[in-house]
Amino acid sequence: MRSPTRTGRTAIVLLLLGSLALASCGSDQGDSGSAAPAATTADGSTPREAYPPNDYEALAAIYDPMLEPQGLHLTRGALIDRSDGGYQESDEGNHLALYVEPIDETTFTTEDYVAGVYDLTALISPYTFERWSELDSYDICQEPPNGEDDRPEPFPATQIELDRAFAESFAWETNNLVSLLAAVDAADGARITVGKAVADNPDYKIALEEARTTASASSSSSGPTTTG
Repeated sequence: MRSPTRTGRTAIVLLLLGSLALASCGSDQGDSGSAAPAATTADGSTPREAYPPNDYEALAAIYDPMLEPQGLHLTRGALIDRSDGGYQESDEGNHLALYVEPIDETTFTTEDYVAGVYDLTALISPYTFERWSELDSYDICQEPPNGEDDRPEPFPATQIELDRAFAESFAWETNNLVSLLAAVDAADGARITVGKAVADNPDYKIALEEARTTASASSSSSGPTTTG
């Protein structure tokens, strides 16, 4: 298990929906339907606050109960100020960077990473934007097993970055990986990057091809028409 650290931004080269792209998984300190964290108001609802805590332990206390049923736990997390093109950790930053890794690396497979692209995003996104009103965007990285890459800041197996508008407009309960990939491909406020192991996985390849077909069909049906 990696120990939480607080270091600078890490540049990583991943595959962006099948093509090479330069991506960052944010700065350090950073199956749908799992139970929400224990913190609730007197009536049992989730408290709505302005900003997430800019503290690994506090974030882990919130997110680990959600992540555990998916075989994951939080390793790092931070609140980031990205205004004016910067990337600075701040207690009032409007971007949340989260990092997770398998609890048991001996049983967590590439197929689990592929499934997590949707399941993890569908679990975390609605909760995150509902709870923190001043948060504009967040990203979550699935890191490789510690036995595969034990660096404090390894290249992630997957990264999903979404803004509030995308997360709130997407129907998480009724969609799937294919529809998410298609929606992200057509959106300005979302990005998915994956490493080679995930990109080469047959399940991901099939989902990506179906997403491209869906996006192409949608574009054709909504494009201009001509009459004779």
